[in-house]
Amino acid sequence: SIAGHKCYGPKGIGALYVRRGTPLSPLVVGASQEGGLRPGTENVAGIVGLGVAARLAMDYLEREPARVGRLRDKLFLALSARIDGMVRYTPDDDCLANTLLVSFPGVIGAEILDQIPNLAAST
Repeated sequence: SIAGHKCYGPKGIGALYVRRGTPLSPLVVGASQEGGLRPGTENVAGIVGLGVAARLAMDYLEREPARVGRLRDKLFLALSARIDGMVRYTPDDDCLANTLLVSFPGVIGAEILDQIPNLAAST
């Protein structure tokens, strides 16, 4: 399944790949759109937007993880340089480019935000 807003597409649109022969039952009954699985008028603008987002994702698929990984590493370096005792759980290698899991034992979250003024975050 794909949610449009999770891949830079519009909210309210998604896609579901269903393997041939997989039994499905409609959640809402009504008209016969999508082979009788969903009633209602298709969101054509959303469908087009999701298609454009999918094409852009394919175009950026090879280079975007490297860029996001550099941002992750920059964030890690900024945090570790300013906050003593930080613990990193995300492996240095073989992890998703957009993932950084750390903890700050004994530190209050607001103190972290105060120490890194250029970090955009909320508490």
